[in-house]
Amino acid sequence: MGGGKLQVDDIQLSDITRGDDYLIAISRMLNQLATQLVKLRFLSNVIEYKGKSLFGNFDYIPPTRFKLPRMMSKLRLFRNDLVDIFRCSDDLFESMSAMETLLIGDINRHPRFVNKILRNVCSAKMIWPTLRNLRIVELHDPQLLEGLQEAFPNLVKLTVDTRHAADFRRLNTTMKLPFVLPACLGWEGLKHLNLALPRYPEKIVDVIKILLDCKDLLTQLKTFQITKYESCSVYSDLTEGELDLFKELLSAMNGMEEVELCQFYLSQRTVKTMLAFMKTNKISRIRIIQDGKILHDID
Repeated sequence: MGGGKLQVDDIQLSDITRGDDYLIAISRMLNQLATQLVKLRFLSNVIEYKGKSLFGNFDYIPPTRFKLPRMMSKLRLFRNDLVDIFRCSDDLFESMSAMETLLIGDINRHPRFVNKILRNVCSAKMIWPTLRNLRIVELHDPQLLEGLQEAFPNLVKLTVDTRHAADFRRLNTTMKLPFVLPACLGWEGLKHLNLALPRYPEKIVDVIKILLDCKDLLTQLKTFQITKYESCSVYSDLTEGELDLFKELLSAMNGMEEVELCQFYLSQRTVKTMLAFMKTNKISRIRIIQDGKILHDID
């Protein structure tokens, strides 16, 4: 505590093992501080409970009576990596009128609560004009991004990190590039976009085409990063026409401050051609990365 500002940081997953009474005590403390809280964070960490890892394996987490405060009108930063455990009430965010940063995640292997929370935000028909930074871990409904544009019209930075290829129903996720990227098109004030998805389309040229289709969004950004979790060992040898599309994309993004295109697997011939093009056109702020190596570092 300092300068008249209150914050409660780093309430972690390991606190659960201290017992339900401990979490009830935390609830009471938060309720006492609720109207003065400026920052509140619930962080994930890998621990063991009854000899089993809790990370991504919540069958072993006992039910708790933990409850979040209902009124946090001064809260500017709210981070909850553990919405499975520290669950938010349906109308929780309605009291967070000063919120600037919202970071929510669900590390369960079959998440559902993040999507439910965001649906409630969209259905509330409220506007949070102060929110600038939004990070969502394990979103599985890209249509919610369109609804969030009305709720968070002044968003500057968006991070979407979806690791799992299936949602909580064990159905294939719809978090695919052709759906996710167009869903961000209406955010006129967006300047920083970071997308991490389970997989790309099978062919890199299809990724390039999708990015080109959303060129208006990309050119309004200052920074852009895209990656996927699924590994790939097939290297694309682009045709002349496909190389032209790639060159068009890089040229369109050349005015941005920073771009990372990760997990782009390209043949040596394609790499050589694109390196020459980037050098000739002085494209230095776009990094194409495969296997953790920047394209110009590949032998």
